[in-house]
Amino acid sequence: MSADDAKPKRFEWPPQHVAASELNAPAKPLDAGGRYRIVSRSRAAIDDDLGFDVDRQRAFDWDEPEHDVAADGEDGQDESRVERGLTVATSPTRGVARWIEAFEIAYLGRVSASWDVRARDAGWRADDEGDYCPRCGLTVGEFALDTLTDPPTCPACRDQKLTWDRFVRLGAYEGVMASAIRELKFHAMRAHGERLGALLGQRLAALLREMGVQGGEAAVVPIPMTPWRRIARGVDHANTIARSAASVAGVPLVRALWRRHRPTQWSVPASERRRNVSGSFGVRKGWWGGPGGASGAIERLRTCRVVVVLDDVRTTGATMTEACRVLDRALAGGGATSSPIIVASTIAAASIRGKK
Repeated sequence: MSADDAKPKRFEWPPQHVAASELNAPAKPLDAGGRYRIVSRSRAAIDDDLGFDVDRQRAFDWDEPEHDVAADGEDGQDESRVERGLTVATSPTRGVARWIEAFEIAYLGRVSASWDVRARDAGWRADDEGDYCPRCGLTVGEFALDTLTDPPTCPACRDQKLTWDRFVRLGAYEGVMASAIRELKFHAMRAHGERLGALLGQRLAALLREMGVQGGEAAVVPIPMTPWRRIARGVDHANTIARSAASVAGVPLVRALWRRHRPTQWSVPASERRRNVSGSFGVRKGWWGGPGGASGAIERLRTCRVVVVLDDVRTTGATMTEACRVLDRALAGGGATSSPIIVASTIAAASIRGKK
């Protein structure tokens, strides 16, 4: 038997011999901030670009408020970083949070990070004014809006009659935004809906302040989901988003609509979506209203100046059009002298115009 065919040596663990003195050595103390950071690859790249010393495990913290302990000087901040307008954020509980995150990924099989982490790593930002049409909600190019109208209009909706008065969205349905919404709808990732709803609530609060509307003069109405689909998916995604948005905007959540069970909009061609959703919405009736009586929800909405109808995604606009049409008709009835302004709002919008 040749030397190459010799029996291999017995496998030893650990592969490298470790002295007993090293095994019994005391743990290294934490840094001045009282934390131990697990630095991700993307975060390490950011720290390196900013010129931070990763070896010291001190990095710019995007999640914590700007405060520091007196470790880099008498005022607790590095002078070179202060000159660049950056501060070092530390937290005594940050090490625990990072340890839990690493444990979830390694042992519990967590495959989805929080929205804030994913958005930061992907470089996502919310829409600015001019990124989309404030009337129809579709993405527009530069200088495409007609600012002589109120609200400004785009060529796609200039000659259209819409069932809402204004549109507010957070971003386009693409990339990290699209994946987060799909995880919310089909995997019951409520944390995504709550966080995105909070961001949308900030947009709605800014719009209400611009319009001079107080919190009690507005309400949020979510696009309803049928009970069968709610059981099948395990989450009412629109209601999750609306509840968080209403809380941040400081307005009440009013569930004024119900919905008949139909095939999902994404399962039918774009040309059939308006027909699929036609007649599927109705106004909730209160027990005290009697047969045919107006519901308490509608009476509550009639006292508002602004009613926000909220859904997750706008594609062809068929679902939002039908819901706003039914709601507007109910608000205009009952001898009302004036109807509230209806604002359509979604987390994202994706135009599939022209597709069949």
